[in-house]
Amino acid sequence: MNTKDQGLDSAMSSSTLEEESDSECWQSDSECWQSDSECWQSDSECWQSDSECWQSDSECWQSDSECWQSDSECWQSDSECWQSDSECWQSDSECWQSDSECWQSDSECWQSDSQCWQSDSEYWQSDSEYWQCGSECWQSDSVLAE
Repeated sequence: MNTKDQGLDSAMSSSTLEEESDSECWQSDSECWQSDSECWQSDSECWQSDSECWQSDSECWQSDSECWQSDSECWQSDSECWQSDSECWQSDSECWQSDSECWQSDSECWQSDSQCWQSDSEYWQSDSEYWQCGSECWQSDSVLAE
């Protein structure tokens, strides 16, 4: 092959390489576009994901609102417990008053028992007088017998 032929072959070979390189670039560009499309889809998924997060955040807010309502109910319940405790305290106060009445009643019983004891003491003294009278009668009867 002469120099001219070598030059032609070299030029043809160079042209083919350029076409192949351009084709690769197009394929590469196509891949980039596909990649960009995937990125867009990915971005769309991210947006959907972000939307879900927002909905989730909204649900969390609703949940937080429910928790606040629940906390409010707990506070009302606690208030009811406090009222109930107040009623228990009033009831306990009534029990204390009732116990005080029982104590007063017991005191009256004790006073009544004391009166019975004093009355019994009077009977005992009276019985003693009768016994003394009986003794005197016995002594008198003894004197009469002499």
